[in-house]
Amino acid sequence: MAWIESHTVLLRHRKVLQLSNDLSLPPVYVVGHLHALWHTILEQQEDGNLTEWPDTMIAQAASYDGDPAAFVSALQLRKWLDGKIVHDWIA
Repeated sequence: MAWIESHTVLLRHRKVLQLSNDLSLPPVYVVGHLHALWHTILEQQEDGNLTEWPDTMIAQAASYDGDPAAFVSALQLRKWLDGKIVHDWIA
């Protein structure tokens, strides 16, 4: 069974708070979207390289129902994604 490490500080992390403001969502929703995305990546794209994934697929993987392009753009702006590679996924 695959798993990811998640720290208690995540809910209050500046990048989560910034993304929360960008998307006009509560931070706890942002954490949920990030975890949903990370879980999908663990199952379907273990290397964290999403370059072949359209924005709609990334948004769907995160259970985000807003504008997919805005979601991906916000993830990139806040450095959750480097282009379409998950930041620090494989370190």
